[in-house]
Amino acid sequence: MNKLPALVLDKQVVSVARFIPQPWMNIASLNACPTDLWTKTGRNVLFEVKSFKTEAYDFSDRILLSLILGPSNSAIREHFFSLAHANPKVFVGAGGSIGKQWTTLFSKELLSKNAAKGMDDEQKAAAITAAWNTFIERDLPSLTASLIEFAKGAPGV
Repeated sequence: MNKLPALVLDKQVVSVARFIPQPWMNIASLNACPTDLWTKTGRNVLFEVKSFKTEAYDFSDRILLSLILGPSNSAIREHFFSLAHANPKVFVGAGGSIGKQWTTLFSKELLSKNAAKGMDDEQKAAAITAAWNTFIERDLPSLTASLIEFAKGAPGV
């Protein structure tokens, strides 16, 4: 079994946890967000695991994992966005257009609302764990390596 990657928690609130792979910590173009615009750490590319609220319950059974490109200068944002779109096999579920502040570069449901129907809590936890493990083994290494490579050619910070 592979060694678990080193993940660094950026921020966690009730419905959202944001993190990065440790190798991104000291790469300037991945840490180019003004600290008053999104994250106090200054990171402009973050993974986010999010649970969605519903009207009937505090949280739904839908759990979404995304790679978010946040605020930074437009040249850096365009650089990462265009390279992600040029690599759709790695950057699955990327948004179709670049937003003013936030854009999804990768998206994967760890648990969909439909899949959760009829599952008990134990089955839901098992499904989320299996999807997370698949992400860690298959998606995270290529996403991490791609962003490090993209950062090498990023415009000056």
